[in-house]
Amino acid sequence: AGAGAAESQYRRSRNRASSKEPEQEPEQEREQRQGMGNACAQPPKAPEREKIKCCVVGDSRVGKTSLLCTFSKGEFPQDRDVPTTLEIFKAQTRVRVRRRGDVYVDFDLYDTAGQDGMPEMRKLSYPDTDVFLVLFSMADRASLASVRSTWLPELQRSPEAGWEGAGRRNSAQLVLVGTKMDRNVITHREALALAREIGAYAYVGCSARHKDKVQQVFETVVKAKLGLEQHDSISAAGEGSAPAPDPRKGGYDPYERRTAPARGAAAQPAPAPVYGGQAQLRQGLPPRWEAR
Repeated sequence: AGAGAAESQYRRSRNRASSKEPEQEPEQEREQRQGMGNACAQPPKAPEREKIKCCVVGDSRVGKTSLLCTFSKGEFPQDRDVPTTLEIFKAQTRVRVRRRGDVYVDFDLYDTAGQDGMPEMRKLSYPDTDVFLVLFSMADRASLASVRSTWLPELQRSPEAGWEGAGRRNSAQLVLVGTKMDRNVITHREALALAREIGAYAYVGCSARHKDKVQQVFETVVKAKLGLEQHDSISAAGEGSAPAPDPRKGGYDPYERRTAPARGAAAQPAPAPVYGGQAQLRQGLPPRWEAR
């Protein structure tokens, strides 16, 4: 009888144990586990893709074709004396944009005639242009004057160009480029003053022959198309941010980096900014041209 009672008690205890509800998983842990599963299941975000039409204008022999050849083909053209009427270069690159990640860029680069008698031929290249590169030679003051007297008026008078002036939301952008920087007789300050006068998005000096700051020219084109601020940094995908260009060597540095004086050292008056300045950044004001 004792053995039967013990067996009955054992069976009752087993039934009670099996009827208990399983322990509930804490809600926070369950949500975290489900979130991790969803994150693992999502495919990686595909890089953005941008198509940019860039039209290059400027006097004959300022180096339009040399710049485009050096950028798109990686080599400086030798013994090229045939005047250009219209030539289209293709190039692809990938850049890393802060807060946006990698962006694939497909360039359509239109090389136009610089001769005075071919405005109608040039205008065929203007429709749907995103960014105009207006070139002058830093070794030729006449080409600098032509920016003001020829190229800016032509773009302003041509509805096909879609350039409505600086700061217009739907307007094509304009970047001023000084070529042949290795033989310059025009100062960086003069070029910046002209860029300010015509309302250019930016100014960049370069040398196609020495492949100096050629990449920076087209990084500036990408910034202009994406609507970035001039001080935003982008770099070739897979590399770190490029160092700030040195304006004394012809590079475009819209916001000069300044270092604080050592403790105890006499404070030095800050030089006037080239384009905007750190004060504008700290105060949250939009960038603007300032007298140097």
